[in-house]
Amino acid sequence: MQAQPSHVSGVLVATSKSRGRWPFIGLLALAIFVGSSAANWAGMVTTVSEQREGGIQLQPSVVRVGSEAVPWAHIMFVANDAPDRTSVFPHAVRLKNGEVWTGTISAISRTSVTLESATLGTKPFAIEQLSAIDFAPRLGDLGSEKSRSLHRLSGKPLSGTILWLKGDRLAIDTPIGAIELKASGLKRYVCDKDPAAAPLVLDEIRLTDGSVLRGSIEPAQDAMVVQHPLFGKHTFGPQAWSSVRRFSGPAVYLSDLQPVKEKMVPLIRRPADRPRSEFAQSKKTGPASRLVISPKTVLEYKVPGAIGEKYLLTAGAQLSDGSRGSARLGIRIGEEVLLDKVLTPAENKPFAFSYEVPVGSSLEITVDFHDRVHFPCSVSIDNALLLKK
Repeated sequence: MQAQPSHVSGVLVATSKSRGRWPFIGLLALAIFVGSSAANWAGMVTTVSEQREGGIQLQPSVVRVGSEAVPWAHIMFVANDAPDRTSVFPHAVRLKNGEVWTGTISAISRTSVTLESATLGTKPFAIEQLSAIDFAPRLGDLGSEKSRSLHRLSGKPLSGTILWLKGDRLAIDTPIGAIELKASGLKRYVCDKDPAAAPLVLDEIRLTDGSVLRGSIEPAQDAMVVQHPLFGKHTFGPQAWSSVRRFSGPAVYLSDLQPVKEKMVPLIRRPADRPRSEFAQSKKTGPASRLVISPKTVLEYKVPGAIGEKYLLTAGAQLSDGSRGSARLGIRIGEEVLLDKVLTPAENKPFAFSYEVPVGSSLEITVDFHDRVHFPCSVSIDNALLLKK
């Protein structure tokens, strides 16, 4: 007798290839989950054409929502309501390829960092692999911190190169000489923030301990199975993972493409802010792959894919939280203007857009001030996907 599949709670973003038509995804309706146990959770499923609620059953290669089976090959995002355990683990290393490993840092030298992870074991990392070392939990993604800078819980950042970590003492080589500090008073050391090109064919799983891993990911009975390039095959039960983003799925996240041109115009006494990609999660919008762009910025992308293919660019946009200035958002393909919209703090509601874009075309996104310069001001573009027809 075949065992009944366990139920989990989640949100799925998928394509509906079987419908044979262009779907309109708009602003992805990702939701925060409700549920109580790994065995019986209610959930929600969103495809590019519809949204369904009901019990979600995980099976090999298939996610069932009620009586409908959604093939894993069509899914873009799945989230799970497992409890957050990030505060339990004091440290983290952030890799240039986008991964984050949480745990306890046991050793640091000029060339390497050793992290002890309760989930993944002890792992040494070369400094050149890292974008940052977190000495405190739940710090969030990197912002505008300078490379080779040590940030403390109180006091100004120090520029220099980390020398060693011994017990609760850390040494850094600064322009005025070597300085020893208590590691318990440190926040983050920023290594070299230049990102490494992470293969978009690898999927991304976020664990409840705050770790972010990339590899080949498949659903199993009541679990996610990850084939990782470093630690091999690992199975994560319902309480161990919080979400999965699929890069091997039927769409491409715009925020994960490298622009072919990036132009920022600095203002007097203020350097230009570079665009940044981040994974955001809020009670209002749910989880989102977000691209944050400041005014006086022009980004140009080349639409990927084989000759003759067409994509649908679909996303949601609004002024970033805390913006006090109005911005003008423009999108065009070549000389054709697809969008020219003014965003104001007084009417800051997310809006959805969807445009057909041919493979090989130049997709340009511009953000500028509307009528006057007023800070803070930036535009957030959430879940921008290039969906293949």
